[in-house]
Amino acid sequence: MLTGTTTFTANHLTNGGAAGNSEVVAHDAARGLLFVMGQGGVDALDAATGALRFTIAKSAITLPAGVTGLGTGNSVAVSGDNLAMTFDGPAAGQPGIAAVFTLDAAGTGASFRAAATVGVVPDMITFTPDGTRALVAVEAEPTAGYATDAPGGLAVLDVATWTSTFHGFGAFDARVAELRAEGVKIANGFGTANTALPSLDLEPEYVTVSGTWMAATATTAPMAAAARTPSASTPTPSTPRTGLPISAAPRATSSTSRCGGWARPPSTGTPPPAPCAWSASRARPSTG
Repeated sequence: MLTGTTTFTANHLTNGGAAGNSEVVAHDAARGLLFVMGQGGVDALDAATGALRFTIAKSAITLPAGVTGLGTGNSVAVSGDNLAMTFDGPAAGQPGIAAVFTLDAAGTGASFRAAATVGVVPDMITFTPDGTRALVAVEAEPTAGYATDAPGGLAVLDVATWTSTFHGFGAFDARVAELRAEGVKIANGFGTANTALPSLDLEPEYVTVSGTWMAATATTAPMAAAARTPSASTPTPSTPRTGLPISAAPRATSSTSRCGGWARPPSTGTPPPAPCAWSASRARPSTG
């Protein structure tokens, strides 16, 4: 049983910050900071006292070409001098962005460096252990009534250039029957946009990283599908059970085949060859 003692409380609606209705916290041990993501931006708090050191409002971000505004903040992560954050697009169904700021050594401020379009509803961002890439789980929720339904997947950003490459689930689209046979729930289709394809129906929400390999996994639904993404080369969808290319052996994995939340191949009980990433996503349950 976990127990704890309250060190401080911070009210982001009254402290002059931008992180009202906050949800996500990232710890910067080197600077003694807590970065708190809220709807309007990120607050940097003193990790010992809770005092507001500085704040980054979403208005500090220079928008990428074609992006007309920003919606709600979703996630924040820190690696070295790089502070990354994601925001929804200005309206449902519109692409969101990932932005990166450079932190000063003293932990008193940050300067905007770059922003990139990553996909609809960039739900979480994290860095690889070596800090050279940032990974974004792109949830891609549909708009009301499935008027539009963007593809979900994993966006991989080169931290040096902050260029983004999107990797979706298109390789699974021709194998819907096989996925369903494995227990993956693919919706039957609603409205005009959803055609019951994995590329549209799978919604990654969470990315975790351990050692030299990575796993992206949904934590809110029991059924999942997976794709392996080598971090040092072009990502290629593959099966979570054998590590073979999806063209050779498409498979799905349910919550029963995860080990401690990691999408490991249960046939071997060992991580796939390093460095690589597993992108696992939940499928929306059918409502009709």
